[in-house]
Amino acid sequence: MEVSQIFLDMSDSQKRISNLKMQKLVFYAHAYHLAVTDKPLVKEKFYAAIHGPYCKELFDYYRSYGFDSIQKPLTSSEVRKFPDERTKDILKLVWKLYGHMNHRKIENIVKEEHPWRYARGLVIGNRTGNAHIDKQIRNHDIKDYYVRSLLQILRRVKHADN
Repeated sequence: MEVSQIFLDMSDSQKRISNLKMQKLVFYAHAYHLAVTDKPLVKEKFYAAIHGPYCKELFDYYRSYGFDSIQKPLTSSEVRKFPDERTKDILKLVWKLYGHMNHRKIENIVKEEHPWRYARGLVIGNRTGNAHIDKQIRNHDIKDYYVRSLLQILRRVKHADN
C-alpha cells in the first residue's frame, strides 16, 4: 500500500485519484519497475478484470471510497520516502505519464496493451482463458511488454529533445 500512499501524496485537487485510477497507477509503477529492475515493486498479484488490471488487496484497502476520490489524510505525522532513487524516478514517470488522466482514459490505454489482453484471453494463441474470468497477469508477461514500452518512451523523449 506504500506505493499508493506515495501517489496520493503526489496528487492535488486537480489530479484526484479514485480506487479504479489507483489500480492502474500502481500497476504501471509495478510494470515499469519490473522492466527496469527485473524485480517486482509490490508482492501482490494483478488480475485482468473488466476495467483493467487490479490488485485485490489494494482494491479492498480503498473499497470504502467506491467510485469517489480517495481522500488524503488531513494531517500525517508520517513522511513517506521513496524506497530508492530508481523507484522514485519510476513513480515520478508514471505520475507524469498518467497522473493527469482520469481512470477511464487510463483504462482505455491499458486494455489495449498485451499483458491485460493476453490474461483476458483476447490474444490469439492464448486459448486457455475465458474473457469473462479475471486471470492473473503474470510478471514475466508484464516485464516483457513494458521493457519494449519504456524503450519506445525513451526514443520519443530523445527525439523530442533533438
